[in-house]
Amino acid sequence: MGRLLTFSSAAASFYAPRGMRREHIRATTSWQGGPARNDCVFISMNDEVSCGLDGLAVAKVLCFFSLKYQTKYLQCAVVYWFSYITDSRDPDTGMYIVAPSTNDNGVPDVSIIHIDCIFHAVSRTKHVW
Repeated sequence: MGRLLTFSSAAASFYAPRGMRREHIRATTSWQGGPARNDCVFISMNDEVSCGLDGLAVAKVLCFFSLKYQTKYLQCAVVYWFSYITDSRDPDTGMYIVAPSTNDNGVPDVSIIHIDCIFHAVSRTKHVW
């Protein structure tokens, strides 16, 4: 194993109806001299997982990192998962409502994922705490 490198953001390029788009997903300890900024993202799940938004789960990016394993460079993210409160949209806002996910012991549900699993940044979220 090689050394571990951390990053404060990742850039994603994708084709949208209006042409090529580029977005930055941030996971910083301080954003422009202020508090931390940890963007939320949609994670593409396999078809067997039941998610509220057509197979997309919601998570907050805590850190981006890369490492060399054998002959490959792996680019990963540490994410904090959210759970959908209901399977349908909120009638007042039209948005899905999510809450931080925890395991049975009340510990936050945190995982390491490959960055290719990140589908898109979440532009608006309504968190229920």
